[in-house]
Amino acid sequence: MKIIPRLHITAGISLALGMFIYTATAAAAASAPSSCKGIFSAKARQLEAGNMQAGWQLASPDGNLTIREQAGELVLQNSDGKTAKLGVMAQPDLTEVLWSADSRHLAINTSDGGAVGTWEAKLFAVDAQGHSAAIDLSDVTQKISKKNLRCKPQEVANFAALAWVKQDLLLLAEVPPHSSCANMGQITGFRVALTSKKLMEVFSEKSLRANRQELLGCRFSKQ
Repeated sequence: MKIIPRLHITAGISLALGMFIYTATAAAAASAPSSCKGIFSAKARQLEAGNMQAGWQLASPDGNLTIREQAGELVLQNSDGKTAKLGVMAQPDLTEVLWSADSRHLAINTSDGGAVGTWEAKLFAVDAQGHSAAIDLSDVTQKISKKNLRCKPQEVANFAALAWVKQDLLLLAEVPPHSSCANMGQITGFRVALTSKKLMEVFSEKSLRANRQELLGCRFSKQ
């Protein structure tokens, strides 16, 4: 009779259990009640299933623009009532919106694969009339993803905006919570200059939790 080492069985069970707990936690965070301050970012406003029928909307800090749900999509509405599509689906519990303090930038964290991901940050520069232009930071995010992920086969990190800091944006990268990733669930913060689209600073998970825990949404709440 072939004897299977007990250590291997225990390790396999532990890995599977860890994966299950992480996935369940991520799903619970994404569908948390209104007391939850954002999914990835505590500064963001989450689209919740419970308030979609009432017509979800979020005004800019200056009150001149409003992002709202219309026919299953997110649109930007100006003070004259004119709307423009942003090309982002309004997915309850899988979408959150973050305005900059000057109302000139907008971030939408959204997932196309459920609570676990894949998550991405849709970024826009907007003017007072409600015209928007997408901001592409793919050169930076691809470098971060390639450097931080230890996955076989290679995967793509989850990305989300955390906070607007004057003319910079603080973002978060999360290693997918998959067993194929040796560092599954690990998070990294990084700051990007919007004018140059250059990577300015990188923060480890330890640094994020020690110095910027207040920016992290319910997905990363301390247990």
